[in-house]
Amino acid sequence: MSTTSRPFVLLRSCFFLSDRRVPPGECGFTSSDGTQGPTAQLQNSLRGWNKQQPHRFASAKCGLKLDAEGTSTQNLPMKIVVLLIASALIPLAAHGSVNTGADVAENEIRRLNAEEVNSFLKNDRAAMARLWSDDFVVTNPLNKFVTKQQVLGMVDSGFLVITSFDRQIEYLRVYGDIVIVAGRESVIWGGKMPSAGKTENLLFTAVWMKQGGRWQQIARHANIVPPQPSVSPR
Repeated sequence: MSTTSRPFVLLRSCFFLSDRRVPPGECGFTSSDGTQGPTAQLQNSLRGWNKQQPHRFASAKCGLKLDAEGTSTQNLPMKIVVLLIASALIPLAAHGSVNTGADVAENEIRRLNAEEVNSFLKNDRAAMARLWSDDFVVTNPLNKFVTKQQVLGMVDSGFLVITSFDRQIEYLRVYGDIVIVAGRESVIWGGKMPSAGKTENLLFTAVWMKQGGRWQQIARHANIVPPQPSVSPR
């Protein structure tokens, strides 16, 4: 049994015990031979528990407020239910916070990808420089391995121009401060590119890293998808 399912088993058992009277000796009170069931043992151990402790526990863990003065052994099953609910909610709350962090990172990376596409369409060199880390490297569609400064140099010279740019993200995975993005791009080259004026389809993979409190792209690979030969009908 996993640790996450155990609190719910305990909760179910506790609700069951609180909804019916338990005969002596049946996991309840003292039997005729003087032995005690688990519920009786638990009740005996809780009789000596400071009345403030259930209140403090529930308040600290889940914000639940208990009437400390009203805590008595007559209502122990319901008090146990409340405490077990508080315990069960702790791992669920922690799991939710992890997911929320990943969702925030994913949304930010998607926004930055859209900003990168827009920076090419507007030939915004400053935006590109901001989105890329200083050690950013690319294996580009011309089959060349280039650095950030070399890419910006191609933009400055008018060699690298994109007049139409559509990017479709097909894969995005968050690994803490690292995000992997992959998908397809359709571009129309301009400037002095060998295929200026033509539409080409690309497959790309990009790596983003959170550095100094902000996300930047640190690596990219893009290759041209060869056009598929047309099949003539027989």
